[in-house]
Amino acid sequence: MKYNPNKPLTDEELDKLSKDDFDKFLEYLDSQSEHLRKYTRPLNSHETKKMASLSAAVQGKKLTDEEFERVKEIGKENEKNILNK
Repeated sequence: MKYNPNKPLTDEELDKLSKDDFDKFLEYLDSQSEHLRKYTRPLNSHETKKMASLSAAVQGKKLTDEEFERVKEIGKENEKNILNK
């Protein structure tokens, strides 16, 4: 089953599909995810650092220096990808 952006399934239909045929439910979610990925961009450096910090805070921990440096690298890579588009 493919996702149709013009006529997405309702919550009730998704619940029924997940109970009736879980494989088709997963196929539907995969196709929806694929469709939505067309309209997204990678997080820039600031957004990457912000999301990593928030995620760590929710987990009740702080980012180590190594983790923070890795986050900065990811942000820089993402910005290069954004500029290359």
